[in-house]
Amino acid sequence: MAYNQPDKNSIQNHQKGRKKLIWGISLALVLVILTAAAASSWEASEEDEEEKEEKELVGVQVPDIIDMEETTSIIGQIETTDRRIVIPEMSGKVEHVHVEEGDVVSPGQMLFTLEDRDYRLQLEEAQAAKRGAEAQLKEAKKGAREGELVEAESTVETARKSKEQARRELERVEELHKEGFVSDQEIEQVEMQYENAREQLKSAEAYLDTVQEGARQEQIDALSTQVEQTETAIELAERAVDRTRVTSPAGGEVALLEAKEGQLVGTAEPAAIINAPIKQATAAVPETYVNRIAEGDRVKVEVPSLEESMVDGIISKIGSLPPEGGSSYPVEIMFEDEEVSKKLRSGMYCRAEITVASSLEALAVPRQALMREGEKYQVYLVVEDNILETREVNTGLSQDGKVEIISGLEEDDQVVIEGLEEVGPGDKVEKTEQIRLGEQ
Repeated sequence: MAYNQPDKNSIQNHQKGRKKLIWGISLALVLVILTAAAASSWEASEEDEEEKEEKELVGVQVPDIIDMEETTSIIGQIETTDRRIVIPEMSGKVEHVHVEEGDVVSPGQMLFTLEDRDYRLQLEEAQAAKRGAEAQLKEAKKGAREGELVEAESTVETARKSKEQARRELERVEELHKEGFVSDQEIEQVEMQYENAREQLKSAEAYLDTVQEGARQEQIDALSTQVEQTETAIELAERAVDRTRVTSPAGGEVALLEAKEGQLVGTAEPAAIINAPIKQATAAVPETYVNRIAEGDRVKVEVPSLEESMVDGIISKIGSLPPEGGSSYPVEIMFEDEEVSKKLRSGMYCRAEITVASSLEALAVPRQALMREGEKYQVYLVVEDNILETREVNTGLSQDGKVEIISGLEEDDQVVIEGLEEVGPGDKVEKTEQIRLGEQ
């Protein structure tokens, strides 16, 4: 069988066909790749658009307008507004006690009495001495009469006995003084009484001389002086008798009574203490706040021992000096209700709540809206087109989770209070508005 060799034209046509096929396949592949790339680009663009349309949700609120105040609590106790310590003006043995601890007494009411027999005897002697001195002076001016010598001698004897009585009283008081029951003032008074008794004796002796020798002007003058001295002795004796009656210096409750019948009381220790019926709270305010309060400020006082949970009070006094070694200043608080005050007892525990600062109609935001940047505070605001913007603010008082904004905000600013962690300055957000406090 014979083999026919392909001619040259056939070969060339075959090669051209293969090239066309290859180019066609390549073109198809390019089109597929371009189509896939376009589709991928369109999908990516669509995802970007979706991402752009997704906005973070934040809670916003305009600032609240509220009255705010800053308070501090201080611990104290109940005390009487007036405490009178009763110390007898003279020492002696208690004869009778007229009251008991816990009794309510009036000003001038008798508390207890001291034995006064010796002082009454001194008074009687002084009165007798005065009568004798007056009689002697009268007779001296008239001139001597029969029987005057006997009378003069009798007067001398009486004066001598008075002097001896005064001497014994002085010795008794000196012994009490050594034991601490008598003050220096009292012993001086007794010494004066003794000196008066001595002078009276001298005057009586001078009168006796006058009677014996006849009255001279000097003797008349001496007798006149004796009358004056007896008047002084009477006054001293009356005062001594009066001092044996110890009375209450003020109205109130007998908080302490040390005087016991039959026992000695002195002039160095309290025999009784009278507490005024009106009570007050006393406490100490730290120096941080002492210049932020004033007398007349109203406070709330909690006294657990009372049925009332909180009692109204007014600051009546602020001390100018802290106690030694302390840095807090004493404060006295009077209760407005006197009936409540009378229910209190000295020593009761109390807690006073004092307002140290206040701000009326303050702009306030929740504490969580504040972001700290160093020593400053900022907030996020939602402005035009729901874009976030930072704003620096100055803060003031804090109360119930809210903080006063002194400057940096206006009443209608929309402050972000929720969702702060997911956003940043310049972000476009979706907001949900909260109602301003007081507008519900």
